[in-house]
Amino acid sequence: MAWSAFRLKEKRSELIEVLERYDIDILLVSETFLKPGHKFALPGYSVCRVDRLRTKGGDTLNAMRSHLRHVYPEPPEMTSLEAAVAVVEVRAVGPIRVFSTYAPPSRPFSADNYQSIFSYDEPTLVIGDLNAKHPFWGCRVSNGFGKHLLQFLNGCDVRVHAPEETTYFSANFRPDILDIALSRGLTSVRISAPTSLTSLCRGVCSAGTWSKASTSSRLTTTPYW
Repeated sequence: MAWSAFRLKEKRSELIEVLERYDIDILLVSETFLKPGHKFALPGYSVCRVDRLRTKGGDTLNAMRSHLRHVYPEPPEMTSLEAAVAVVEVRAVGPIRVFSTYAPPSRPFSADNYQSIFSYDEPTLVIGDLNAKHPFWGCRVSNGFGKHLLQFLNGCDVRVHAPEETTYFSANFRPDILDIALSRGLTSVRISAPTSLTSLCRGVCSAGTWSKASTSSRLTTTPYW
């Protein structure tokens, strides 16, 4: 499950209830607003955070069920993206590199950052609030990040996946899709937004069936990550 939390610490109890209700194995969170001095743990999960040291907002977190075989490598150095990364062993598919990602709108778009994320050997999944809107993946309008991201996608073997449901709600702006996924080396990835947590953005969950590209191995996620 991926979630743009917009202040995670104060929503911990609600999050734990959702994790238990849907039996979530992998949690990817953007906009945690956690700082190095904040303690945050989830029972039954190992947690890896990437916190901002100075400015407010942003921050990302990955949480894996403790029984899963996984490691938390250092993320690549990036100027425009914030990301926490995990490499997790998925049955019948093998190791997958997953990124919880946030793209602050105040920073310029960097195709090099995306290229760094997709430079690894493992199949890779990036999911989060990329602040990239484009009708190509179902958004109401396009913005600068969306146009740049589409240009990047047209020049490589990375695919974009978006839910049919709106993921962003605000009293000041019209609803739209901000939370999307990018993948390389995986096929049959489907994204949906079936949950509603206390946030400007709804939870974006991976559902359905994945398969590793160029193999017949398939993984069914039931019902969500």
